[in-house]
Amino acid sequence: MDISAPPGRLLAQADLLLEHLVDSASIVDASIVISCDEIAESWTEKLYEWMVCKQCSGRAFDVFALATQRPGLQIPILVEQKFSNRATNLFRRDDLADDSDDEL
Repeated sequence: MDISAPPGRLLAQADLLLEHLVDSASIVDASIVISCDEIAESWTEKLYEWMVCKQCSGRAFDVFALATQRPGLQIPILVEQKFSNRATNLFRRDDLADDSDDEL
C-alpha cells in the first residue's frame, strides 16, 4: 500500500486490503476482532453490510457466524443468523452453479 498516494486511492487500497483480510480470516481471528471492547453490535452490523456490498465469500460469512457463537461474546443471535443465512445462501448458489456446470 502506497501511503503517499492521494486519499481516495489510499482508501481504495485499504478497502481492498480489508477485503482480503476478511476473506482469509480464521474463526479465531474473527472472534478476537468481535470480542474487542471497542467493537459494538452496530459495528458487526456495518461489517455485515460491507461484506455484502463487497460480495465476500460464503466462507467469510460462515467464519464470522461461527465467531459470534464463541462463549463469552455478547452478540445478539440475530447478528449471527444474518451471517449464517448469508453463508448458507452463497454456498447453495455455488452448489447450483457447480451442478449446472456438471450438466454441460
